[in-house]
Amino acid sequence: MKSNIPNPSEDKENFCQKQKISNPNSSVRSFGNDITNLVLQPSHLNDSDSKPSSAVEEYAEEIYTYLQLVDTTNKAKWGYMDTQIEINEHLRAILVDWLVEVGSRIDASSETLFLTVNILDRYLEKVQVKLNSLQLIGVSSLFIACKYEETWIPATSDLTHVSGDTFTSEEILNMEVKILIKLEFKLTVATPFRFLERYAQLENMDNFSFNFSRYLIELSLGDYNMLKYRPSEIAASSVYVTSKLLGKPISLLLSLLKEIGYTEEALQDCSLSLCKLVQSPRSSALRFIAKKFSVPWLSKIADIKNLI
Repeated sequence: MKSNIPNPSEDKENFCQKQKISNPNSSVRSFGNDITNLVLQPSHLNDSDSKPSSAVEEYAEEIYTYLQLVDTTNKAKWGYMDTQIEINEHLRAILVDWLVEVGSRIDASSETLFLTVNILDRYLEKVQVKLNSLQLIGVSSLFIACKYEETWIPATSDLTHVSGDTFTSEEILNMEVKILIKLEFKLTVATPFRFLERYAQLENMDNFSFNFSRYLIELSLGDYNMLKYRPSEIAASSVYVTSKLLGKPISLLLSLLKEIGYTEEALQDCSLSLCKLVQSPRSSALRFIAKKFSVPWLSKIADIKNLI
């Protein structure tokens, strides 16, 4: 990495000021700004995913079978950051946390957020990027994901506004084209959230357990090292950790793991990684995700003391 890259210990506000990539006075916290400066309103958070989705039941098995087939395809490989010169995994984490906040403000679904990060990682895997283009790539990835997953499309003018007018609508559209061409328009991917929905149906999860597992997989979004694991593995590990911490009957857990093709031993490494993320999310670059899960309709999961 170049010596002028910000040290990971720098806080977000200093990073924002040094790189001059955002306007700190924008209505949504600018990329790189300290989360503690944000006055969060409940209406800014999306609760549409607060309980398991009621997917079309007659196709559930076929959908799950397809997800298993594409579990390892259209996914960035861990290690791609080694080829980048001006960005690192810490800057990626800051960007992802900011994208989660922007997604919450525009009521994007969890699946949209997971697809956004998938698109971002796959593009960064293929293209060596400049630091001053990283935020534009992130916003354009969110724009593409909204087009694919949502029934509405955010205005590019709104996206430029929340980005502090760092770039124009035309630049977002141009970057959208570049990303889609580089990814060969392959946007149908397996994500931890889709697998979690299926596992929640199989286990008949209550809302609290679902929100707990969802918190775990959303924390995984910002951690570059979680790319070591398959989406299904992250989802299964989130259910495993949730079941263990909530003291659910071991027989039910083992039955579910057998049905989805995992063993306790196979999930140990990923489960440990998730536990480490939970232990200090507010002191890391993933502060908004913890803030997001401090609201009543997401069971105030992040506020539970001694969670792990």
